[in-house]
Order: sequence, then C-alpha cells, then structure tokens
Amino acid sequence: MYHWLNPKRVARWGSQSVTMAIGDFSQSFLCNIGVQNVTGDRKEVVRIMFRNALRIGIAFKIMFLGCVIGPCGIDYTDSSLWPCQKHYLKHYMVLILTLVFTLVGMVDHTFAEGRAEEHGTLTLGDVVVTAPKMETQVNKTPTNITVISKEAIQQYPGNATVFDLLSDIQVPGLYVPSIPNSLPVDGQLSTRGGEVSAWAVRFLVNGIEFNKGNGYIVPGRIPVHDIERIEIIKTPSAEYGDQAIGGVINLVTRTADKPLEAKAGIRTGGYGTEDYYAVINGRQDRWSYFLDAGFLNFKGYQHGAYEDDVNLYSRIAYQPDDASTIMFHGSRYSSDANYANSLTLAQFEEDPRQNPGDDQPLDDNYYLGALVYDRSLGDADLSLKMEYKDEKTQMFWSGLWFEFDEWEAHPELTLAWHHNIGTMRNMISIGGEYRYHEIDTLLNMAPDNVIGTRIGDRNREDTSWAAYLQDELRITDALTLTAGLRYDYYQQEQVGNVNASNTWEQSNSAISPKIGASYSFSLQGQNTVGFSNL
Repeated sequence: MYHWLNPKRVARWGSQSVTMAIGDFSQSFLCNIGVQNVTGDRKEVVRIMFRNALRIGIAFKIMFLGCVIGPCGIDYTDSSLWPCQKHYLKHYMVLILTLVFTLVGMVDHTFAEGRAEEHGTLTLGDVVVTAPKMETQVNKTPTNITVISKEAIQQYPGNATVFDLLSDIQVPGLYVPSIPNSLPVDGQLSTRGGEVSAWAVRFLVNGIEFNKGNGYIVPGRIPVHDIERIEIIKTPSAEYGDQAIGGVINLVTRTADKPLEAKAGIRTGGYGTEDYYAVINGRQDRWSYFLDAGFLNFKGYQHGAYEDDVNLYSRIAYQPDDASTIMFHGSRYSSDANYANSLTLAQFEEDPRQNPGDDQPLDDNYYLGALVYDRSLGDADLSLKMEYKDEKTQMFWSGLWFEFDEWEAHPELTLAWHHNIGTMRNMISIGGEYRYHEIDTLLNMAPDNVIGTRIGDRNREDTSWAAYLQDELRITDALTLTAGLRYDYYQQEQVGNVNASNTWEQSNSAISPKIGASYSFSLQGQNTVGFSNL
C-alpha cells in the first residue's frame, strides 16, 4: 500500500523570502552567519583528556552509587523501571561501556564541537538555558543538552514548521522522520536511538508545554518566525518525569530591545505551498509583548489533498517591580485538511497522484492559555504556573467518523534556593505539580462520509500528582554534580458508554532517582555522565 500522508514533506520550500523591519523603519533581508571555532591540535586534546582522567573517575563513582541506589523504584509501566533485585550485571556492563565510549569520545569531542559550531548547533559558555525549569548556564548543566542558536536557525530559512527546521539542522541524537507514519499534524521524534514516537518528548515554548493533553506533538502550532534559540535535552529528568521520557525541547522566542519591531513575509514552495506570516515584538518600560501569526496553505501530491493551517501565539509580560514578572501566554491553532487515500501497487503504477475513494477531511481546533508568576526572594527564586488547554478534533477516516474532545488543567510550583557550601555553589530545587486531563472519544460508522451507527463512546479522566527535589552542587568552575528524586502518582478512569468492556480503572505510583556529573575541559569541551531511573 502506498500512502502520501504528509505532502508538505514531499514538497521542498523555495527560497523566496522577504523580511520587513518596521521597528527602525528600514528594510532588511535574511542573512547567514557562520560560526567558526579553532579547537587545537589532536595530540594536545589527548594529553588534556588523560591528564583529567582521575577527575573523571569521580563521575563514574557517582554513577556506581546511582546504579546501587537508583533501581529501588516502584514499577510505573511494564518497561520503565528496573526492580532492585535484578539486572545488576546490566548496570555494570553499562558502566564499562560508558567508560570506554567516554574515553574514546573525549578524543574527538572537541573536534566534533568545532564541526557543530560551524553550523551554530552547539553553544557553550555563558549561555543561560531554561529547559531545566530554572535558569542554568548550559556548561554547568549535568545532562545531554544542545542549544541551537539564532544564527544557526537563520541559515535554514524557508521552514514552515519547527520539525522541518530540526530535520534540516540534523542535531546529533535527535531523529526527525522525513515522512511520519501517521497524520501530518502529529509530529514524531526519536532521541538517543529510541523508538519514534509522537508523545515521548515534552515540547515547550518559552517554558510552556505545547503537547496536546494526550501527549501528542503538533508541529504546526509551534511559532517559528522569530526564534532566539532552541534548547534540546535528550535525557529524562527528575523535573519532568515520565512526561518527558525522551527528553525536553524548549523553543525560546526573541525579546525585542525596542518599543516596536515587526516583520512580515511570504514563503512559497512546490504543490501550491504558501506560508504567510507576521511578527510584532517590543519592549518598553516594564512591559514586553510578542505576537506571531502564521497562515500555511499547501496541496498534497495526490489530487484533492490539502491542508490549511492558522497559528497564533502571543506572549505578554509585565514587571510590577525589579524582583517579579507576570507573563501570559496564549495560543490558537486551527487546521482544515483533506488527506489522501491509500493506493494499491497497481493503482500507484497506473497513476501515483490519483486519489480514489471518499474524501478524508479533518478539522482541528486547539486553544492554550498560561499564566506565570516569577519572583526573586533574595537567595531563592519562586515560579508559579497555571496552564489550560482545550482541544477538539473531528475527522472522517477509512469509512469511520472520529471526534476527540479534550481539556487539561496543569498548575505547578517550583522553588530554587541558591547558597554556598564553603567555596562551592549549591542550588536546591523543589517543586510540585498537579495535572487533570479529560477526553471524550466518539466513533461512528461513516460509509460514503455519512455519519451512521455509533460504535464507540468513551470518557476518560487522568489525574496525577508529582513532587520532585533536585540538588545541583558546583564543586569547581569545571565540575558540577546533580542528584534528584521525583515521586509520581496517577489515577485513570474510563467509562465505555457503548461497550461496557471499555470501562476500567487503574492507579500507580513511582519513585524515580537521578544522579549525574558534568565536567568542562579547558578546550571548551564538556562531558556528562549520569544515571536516571525514569
């Protein structure tokens, strides 16, 4: 069977792009900025790596402790946690292999970093990242993190979605399929060689979760027209738990320095692709604002297939005083589409662009609102967040009619305390969150796209609580240790209104430890090791 599910991935974008800068009443055009980094002689790198071998041993001792202590968790799913009484041999094998690959990788690390920085895909040093829920310097973060800079993003103009952008940049350890095996509105990713999935990664915009209530990622609802940077964490974390078993991606939009900056553009491509966008961005006194509006239209490879998307994202921030910030985030995304039907081999050989059978229309409407309050309390930072999502999907597919109506409420609190232990700097983060998600699913027979007998009617409620504690200790300017612990409890209830066998209830809990170390070498290299039982 042949099925052109994502025509926008078949058609590549053209190069037509015009940007208007209204803030200073002048015209500007997109430019490419290359970043070069001279990393030094290979023998010098090897000498430095082995000179620090004893220091690296500290990190592996920490991993050993994590392997002994960490596995004592409670089973969260059938495959997520390892019981304490089994698989110790696997832990030791992991340690040995990690040591071997770390020593080998250290030799090429600095050279690889130089190659990455040629494209701006990796930025170390004083860059501050926010994906770990609290602002942290990237070279002091003991996890696998990559920062894609604004300059790197500008080298890949013409991408209508963030998934197209990530696919072009080709971030090591992050795989974006060129043609996903599901609907185009479902974005699929794989990190660290894991299974390609539409819900294993948490996708954030300015720290706000943009996954659907069921965890799915919708690439079209991510604003892409004025990005400051993209932060990618490819490992699980105590802060996010099972909601980010494949990692976290945080897209940070740019904050202007002027009262008004604006740009608008048109991008065109094959198969009738048209992308219209406008951005306004400004800051004055204690106020700042950002608005990204995008309108994307394209036709599919097969006749009659199309998709029309409208995406709006806004951010408004106000500082009542020098120590606090109140920020509102709003998002509205809608998609009207008709997807192509599958073809047999004979049909494909006869005419690969034909589209026999009934239309398969889809109507998506997503709303998101979030209110965030951040305050500095001297040696501590407090963050309060409330997020709400309302989402509805209706579609005809393969002789059936589907309707998914869901909403989610998600309050969260995080407190970070900064203090010194002797000459060492320490940050303790403690947080808690509550999540309520409800989804109603309707399924009807729909021959010839006429809604008929109802064969499915389910209502599901998901409730979860979580608390986490993380300690980040900076022993030296080069060495940082991190230990974390997270507790999760969830409860799910489903009622089948048509089929009683679809009625069930379950609950469970889990304790997930994490421990890791980060060491920065003198030639701008960084190595991280760690253990996470998430």
